[in-house]
Amino acid sequence: MGKTMKWFGIGVAGLVLVLAGLMIAVPLLVDPNDYKESLVTIVHERTGRELSIPGKIDLSVSMKLKVVFGLGQISLANASAGQGFPEQNFAAAEQARIELALWPLLTSRRLEIKSLILDGVRINLHRSKDGSNNWQDLMTSEEPPSSAKKKAEAPGLSALEVGLIRLTNISVDLVDQQAGRHLTLKEVAVTAGPISSGSSFPLTIGGGLDLEEQGVRSMIRLDVEGDLTLFLAEQRFLLTGFQLRSRLQRPGLPEGGLELQGRATAEIDLLKQRVTVDDLKMSLGQIEMRGSFRLEDFTTLKIESVLVVQPFSPRSFAMDLGLEVPAFQADDALSRFGAELKAQGDRQRLEISPLVITLDQSTLKGRAALLGLGTQPRYEVELHGDRLDLDRYAVKPAAGVVSAGKSKPEQGLAKPTEEPGAGGPLIPVALLRQLKLGADLRLDSLKGGGAELSQVVIHATVADGRLQVKPLDAMLYGGTLHVEAEVDARTDNPRVSAQKGLKGVNLGDLAQAMTGKDEFSGTLSLDAAVTSHGVTRDQLVSQANGKISLACTDGEVKKLKVLKVIRTARALYRGEAMPTVADEEATGFARLTATGVIQNGVVFNEDLQATSDLMAVNGHGTVDLVNEHLDYQLDIRIARGLNRNDTTGLTEFSGRVIPYRIAGPFSDLKQSAAVADLLKGEVKNLLMKELGRKLDPKKGAAEDEAPNLLQQGLKGLFGR
Repeated sequence: MGKTMKWFGIGVAGLVLVLAGLMIAVPLLVDPNDYKESLVTIVHERTGRELSIPGKIDLSVSMKLKVVFGLGQISLANASAGQGFPEQNFAAAEQARIELALWPLLTSRRLEIKSLILDGVRINLHRSKDGSNNWQDLMTSEEPPSSAKKKAEAPGLSALEVGLIRLTNISVDLVDQQAGRHLTLKEVAVTAGPISSGSSFPLTIGGGLDLEEQGVRSMIRLDVEGDLTLFLAEQRFLLTGFQLRSRLQRPGLPEGGLELQGRATAEIDLLKQRVTVDDLKMSLGQIEMRGSFRLEDFTTLKIESVLVVQPFSPRSFAMDLGLEVPAFQADDALSRFGAELKAQGDRQRLEISPLVITLDQSTLKGRAALLGLGTQPRYEVELHGDRLDLDRYAVKPAAGVVSAGKSKPEQGLAKPTEEPGAGGPLIPVALLRQLKLGADLRLDSLKGGGAELSQVVIHATVADGRLQVKPLDAMLYGGTLHVEAEVDARTDNPRVSAQKGLKGVNLGDLAQAMTGKDEFSGTLSLDAAVTSHGVTRDQLVSQANGKISLACTDGEVKKLKVLKVIRTARALYRGEAMPTVADEEATGFARLTATGVIQNGVVFNEDLQATSDLMAVNGHGTVDLVNEHLDYQLDIRIARGLNRNDTTGLTEFSGRVIPYRIAGPFSDLKQSAAVADLLKGEVKNLLMKELGRKLDPKKGAAEDEAPNLLQQGLKGLFGR
């Protein structure tokens, strides 16, 4: 027993002497400052950059083989100034300090880091206008494959223990001259520990992000905290109690900014190449979302996700942000929005099905797909909606604003004119050139411009800067609508073409819905083929060219008062009392047909024909869509033998052509009948008769009546 204690004592003493010797010898025999020049040389040979360590490198070993390694200031120069990069350092640090325990590493390959402290790290990244950058040379590895294989076969650590990690005042500055962007990650701080494999430990990360782009500065503050567990042998990480808080500040947002909050539980398994996020809940103002996310295979990116956006008011959300909400036709427009979706797929094709979207009174259900993650993606959409009322979202015109061509100028003032192309762009040229889309939309009911369509089917594609709608089919007031259209935005002056067909549409119901007035009736069929160029409404209208044809049966134009205007003109001509004709007396027809040519926004027609029991009409004229002006000449023939029961009271015009003109702006059309020419002959006969009576009193009239009759005739002759 005594010998055992003796040898044990000798062993302990020897170990103490060895430790003491290491404590003294390592700092004395191994001075890391002696290797600074060699280290600087190696870095320069490998990178071409200058490494600067102006301060002293500290190295000490304690009785427990605890090694403390500390650096003062250290910096790495930028890439060669000849490449056009700033002369500032690429990276620099104020302090770096690590405290290691050697004994566990030597005996059991267990790495124990008592503390890791890094402060004042600054990294400056720069991309020039030509696309070159100051970090690409550091990313290039010249290490031979054999060396990488040796590293892969080297024995790993059995465990990791870290007492404290504290990173403070870390910043990354990126100047991207090519994109015109300046991004700064600043005041980043990371605190973690104590860290032990298999045990959870607290982790906090905080920092700010400044982004300046095209003169607009955005600031983001991000704070993350939670408990992290490392399973090193399994290469698995578990994050629980994860909480995120972020605040965005930029022009146009409220002074306090926009705050995003979220929480979740996440697991990352490197061996199985799997990332799982459960119990995800996020809120952005009054917007609340919940869901889950799963990613497998880091190469193919197999994804499964569920997301629910709780119903909220976009109108109220925008107002909370201090944004101006347009005055929509419906006061409750954008008062409710919600969505539910399930996504699954990989980087080649991501399918979203089912997809449910609720917008105010409308519900859309269907699917969507994203093809080609990481490349120029293509989108596919199939939706079926119960109803969609676009008129609810039309913006009310500002008070006092009247469309061009619809108002009379005040006397003495010239009518204001708009420059060609005035107004905002209707065609998003840049978007169409980038977008790839295939869409199929079905709606039970669609309302727009006052008209309501049913059983709507729309198929649209966008590719290579071309939007094609082939077809748009719908039921419309007892008839059908068929449209095929294309927008070619491959040039700066896009080309638009459309073919439209209406068959058997109830014109009265359509006009009533679109204008709110009961002015037309009949069954309408119409075909039109139009092409144009431009991006604004004015450009598209003024450059429209094409053809149009229409036919309407059993119809009535209530504002067209042909019989009343003719009777009134005749009465004025003869100096008779105005006829008492009901204002609602309209001009009806059994059939009306017309074809037209559209040239630069003006419709020219030469073959209008209309027939009814009372009259036959031929017409020609122009419809100026640019200036919203109509100029039409009608030749009217009153039917013969219609004096029975005084049906028209115009039998003296039977078989004769009555010129009839309709002209003026759309909002103030004027109608007139050229009756004077037809009655000139009657006036001449009247004058000759009265002169004859004057010469031969036996023929009847008294002398004192002749001047009155003569006066009436002269008044009629001169249009008074």
